[in-house]
Amino acid sequence: MPNLPIENVGRFGLETDKQPYELEVEAWSDAKNIRFNALGAKKFTGHKLVYATTMLHDPYWLFSWLSTASPGFSWLYPSFTRMARIIGTAHSDVTRFTTTIGDDDYTATVSSLFSGTLLGDLPIWCYDGQVDPPQAFNSGNNRFEDLPNWPASSFADIITVVDRHVVTLRIKRSGVEFNPRQVYWSQAADPGTYPNSWDETDPTTGAGEVTLAETPGEIVGVALLGNSMLIYKEDSVLSMRFVGGQNIFRFDTIFSQFGALSRESIGVLENSHLVVTEGDVIVHNGQTFQSVIDKKNRNLLFKFMSASLKGKTQVKVYEQLTEVWICYCDVNSIGQLNKALIWNYLDNTWSQRDLQEFSYIAFGFIDTISVGQTFNDISGTFNTDLGPFDETAASPVFDELMAADATNRDLLALNFTEQFDGANITCLLERTGLAIVGRDRQGGWRIDLDSTKFVRRVHLKMASNGPVNVFVGAQ
Repeated sequence: MPNLPIENVGRFGLETDKQPYELEVEAWSDAKNIRFNALGAKKFTGHKLVYATTMLHDPYWLFSWLSTASPGFSWLYPSFTRMARIIGTAHSDVTRFTTTIGDDDYTATVSSLFSGTLLGDLPIWCYDGQVDPPQAFNSGNNRFEDLPNWPASSFADIITVVDRHVVTLRIKRSGVEFNPRQVYWSQAADPGTYPNSWDETDPTTGAGEVTLAETPGEIVGVALLGNSMLIYKEDSVLSMRFVGGQNIFRFDTIFSQFGALSRESIGVLENSHLVVTEGDVIVHNGQTFQSVIDKKNRNLLFKFMSASLKGKTQVKVYEQLTEVWICYCDVNSIGQLNKALIWNYLDNTWSQRDLQEFSYIAFGFIDTISVGQTFNDISGTFNTDLGPFDETAASPVFDELMAADATNRDLLALNFTEQFDGANITCLLERTGLAIVGRDRQGGWRIDLDSTKFVRRVHLKMASNGPVNVFVGAQ
């Protein structure tokens, strides 16, 4: 039998839903820490420590704050009780207080889910549990405070902004039971200020509230699509669109076939959303939808996802690499994100990457000072180091992924270096059920599932600076 070159090994990527003998020849039946795209199959880049020298507390959430005013860009990261801010590489405490620092700390827990947004240049955030009101930044004392003019003894789980109105969802009002289907919005805010009123009983303010009770599902999350804010429930999707007049906003159900799995299982693509639902991964444009994981890796994602930790699932759209990262806790997780299933939406390939039990992942600008390397940082020789000299550590155009590791009190830049925080990356690339015996006259593969094949030699077209183990066998 002649040599049988298999080219384009990144063409189909990882496909685990089918039986191996049903796969295209260039597809892979198993892969770990291998990225697939039109260029081939390559080891994922790793992650490394950043901003770590003066961490003030364990980071359980990340928020990238881009402002038109100085200092321009900063990061926020909370613990259960405090909030910190990073400017450049300096960390400072920006927790609210009444009289002295520490007299009015927050009361989040390990199960708390945070939500944040920008009102112009002003960050506002909240977390679920109905114990603390939304927080707003006070530039006068460089600390957060309870959102001005927010109703007393009221709480919100989710916060966003639509047409200068601050919009909160999943509401607990004073003297009223918690309503996980309620939307409550403020008067429109003047530029550079917070809303003056939340009084929905005064028609002159433009504030209002509505309960989305068309379906029994609770509100899960929100994401902007075009001119509409889409509200994802457990069992449906609605649009919230500014119309002005007496109603201010109009609400319409656009999908009743699916909802969102978790608060952050929604990724914003160009003119569309990718949504992880209860049992599928869907892309829609607000009118039509389709599954992008069916008959590829649906079972891999949902069979091994932790049912008790599915609410932590995050979707991150990595525009620079045309990838969508579905970050989740599998059944072996100790409570944080430990796996990512990654879809390249340009090449329509799937890959799988290990995560380091991250508490949260976010996009933002990573200061180049914090990720730079010196000659002393580099191990090995000039020939073995894979990184180019004078490499720009962080893209000046695209945001980068940063992960919070609350267990080790670390922040890590993803897609940097060739290691996972100093440890070598273990990769696996496997194809079983490969039954090729040659090519036909049209150049297509000839498949024979009945005959016994003998393999004399395997030629690998690859580059590596470390050991590679190759196994060939049958069962």
